[in-house]
Amino acid sequence: MAPRGAHTNGGLRPLTTSTTMPRALVTGGSGLVGGRCVTALRDGGYDVVATHRSFATSDTVYFNCADMADSVNFDVRQFRPDVIVHCAAMTNVDECESKPEESATQNVLATSNMVALAKELGAQMVFISTDYVFDGSAGPYSEDAEPSPLSVYGKHKLEAEKLVLALRGALVLRVTNVYGVEERGKNFVSRVLANAQKSIGDAEPTTLRLPSDQFATPIDAEDIAAVVCMLLRDDRSGIYHIAAAEYMSRVQLAAKVLAKVPGHSMTIDPVSTAVLGQKAPRPLKGGLLPTRLLAEYPLFACRSVHEFLSSSQKPKALPGVYAQYDQSGKHWYAPNKFEAYGEEEIQAVASCLRDGFLAPGPITEEFERQVAALFGKQYGLMVNSGSSANLLALNAFGFKPGDEVITPACTFSTVVAPLVQLGVKPVFVDVTDAYVPDAEVVLAAITSKTVLIWLPNLVGSKPDWAELRRRTTLPIWEDSCDTITVTTETDVSMTSFYASHMITAGGGGGMIMANDKGFIDKCRMYRDWGRIGNNSEDMLERFGVSVDGIPYDGKFLYGVVGYNMKSCEMNAAFGLAQLKKLEQFRKIRRANFDRFLENMKGTSYVLPKELVHSDWLAFPLRHPRRAELLAFLESNNIQTRVCFAGNITRHPAYRQFYEEAASFPMADQIMSDGFLLGCHHGTNFAKVDRACELLKQFEADSAQQLS
Repeated sequence: MAPRGAHTNGGLRPLTTSTTMPRALVTGGSGLVGGRCVTALRDGGYDVVATHRSFATSDTVYFNCADMADSVNFDVRQFRPDVIVHCAAMTNVDECESKPEESATQNVLATSNMVALAKELGAQMVFISTDYVFDGSAGPYSEDAEPSPLSVYGKHKLEAEKLVLALRGALVLRVTNVYGVEERGKNFVSRVLANAQKSIGDAEPTTLRLPSDQFATPIDAEDIAAVVCMLLRDDRSGIYHIAAAEYMSRVQLAAKVLAKVPGHSMTIDPVSTAVLGQKAPRPLKGGLLPTRLLAEYPLFACRSVHEFLSSSQKPKALPGVYAQYDQSGKHWYAPNKFEAYGEEEIQAVASCLRDGFLAPGPITEEFERQVAALFGKQYGLMVNSGSSANLLALNAFGFKPGDEVITPACTFSTVVAPLVQLGVKPVFVDVTDAYVPDAEVVLAAITSKTVLIWLPNLVGSKPDWAELRRRTTLPIWEDSCDTITVTTETDVSMTSFYASHMITAGGGGGMIMANDKGFIDKCRMYRDWGRIGNNSEDMLERFGVSVDGIPYDGKFLYGVVGYNMKSCEMNAAFGLAQLKKLEQFRKIRRANFDRFLENMKGTSYVLPKELVHSDWLAFPLRHPRRAELLAFLESNNIQTRVCFAGNITRHPAYRQFYEEAASFPMADQIMSDGFLLGCHHGTNFAKVDRACELLKQFEADSAQQLS
């Protein structure tokens, strides 16, 4: 054994003698995958020793897996690991082809030594392998595909796999095109990103000559580490493929990276592999299908390249106090926790904190302008929630006794609540199976007392605003809290930036939008405590006001009975960063909605219809055995919601408006049978498909019970 402090651990971390913590040895701990495994295992409660052979870090000890007699090797036997995660390898495939003996030593002999050590110590073995064990003629490959390697590297990794699988309880994890943040920046994504950033401002473009015919499934090293911990925790064994859903060529991968670097001067020259003359043969249609992983862990989803490039800091589990929610089985309504935002939003909020601008300021004003423009309006006023937006705007309307407002019976509570609080009579109309009222029904409800048509884009579905505008001169307002949509036909629009909505302003926020500046100014008064004055600090302007002969500060003169419903500058900063992703979010949500629709056609479930094309918040369905169905889905970790209020007049707070003679059959059906499944941009087709399979399973089981 070498003296401690030589090539052992440099005296930086003493060996543990704990008998309570499981111990893990990670070979190749200074590499990308090994380093991520070290972090994940430590976070998971392991005492970890990480090793290196040629590239040392402050956190690794020297260990030559290919030479167990090396005098300066770390003493693994003294450490006695419970788990050996073998990441060390010779991975340069062209070098392996040129130096087959060295490849055999580093990839086969080294693995053989670690297998023998694991067997001797009774440790579980985890081996990181590759898609190069396949020939690339028919990829991506599932775990049960027959290996047929083309290269020396692929053949040696397959040989090593067989050695590992001879061990009881061993794990072989195949990965490919691994990327991530690492000290040396060796991986393809990091290299392209670094070169693109260096090229900014270069007069002469740099050309990347890349193969257009080599396809694979890029994977984030953090996801590999997460799977390692997950499989060890659950005592799994055998072969698993770890892969994200994306299947792309090197050209496509590089293009994704370059798209994240504005102003770069790089170009891509797509060529065939044959033109490149690479030493080692490549599996052209390589890549992996994580069939077994998805079957056993359907809720686990590897993040995409875009998500990695947007944020290198997305946690895999909720930290600190929030962990209790995971442990209790509760999941955030915004799915996948941190996948709805990235580093751009974090940096935007951090900038506000550094600048010291916490109250609404210039960023809020810019956010107001941009969101108002999206809705086809000139002016916007940011508030702390969509419900606050409704309350403030309806306060500013100026209702008179006896006024009536047409609004749907199937709605959200805070569409109706302000009307009740203001003493205005809501005239309810039923909705269609599009979850919004038909224009004819709304128009038929107009009387001489009607002063406003006030409709929500419920669940993101839109009424026929154009038809309503064409046929009435009454004010038309929309509660668009469930979606963001261009509606030039409405006079006033309200929206919400709640955590699960189209975009979020840090978990909350809302906005009122209109073309009438005077109306927006009145809403601002109600928002800002009822204050008449502005934020001017000019003393002459402030004290140019007299109240009953008393010189008074006009900045704090109250003209209406108001509230404090202001947001913060940080909310707007977060929201501005989200706005840049809005089109992408819309496309993902719509694709998820359409995927649900296509999957569920021909089933007994009542599916939604559209009056006009809409950007849906969620996917609404109806089923007569809703309570049993939702219990079944929730027991399978599919989060559900009922359709908000259903028939609002049946709720205790609004029972005064319930009339036996009033007929709202669709609102009643939605109340009794309706429910929602998420279309959030943080979800994916695999999760949608799984939810649909469970819905069909329940349908089949129900039919069998009836027969």
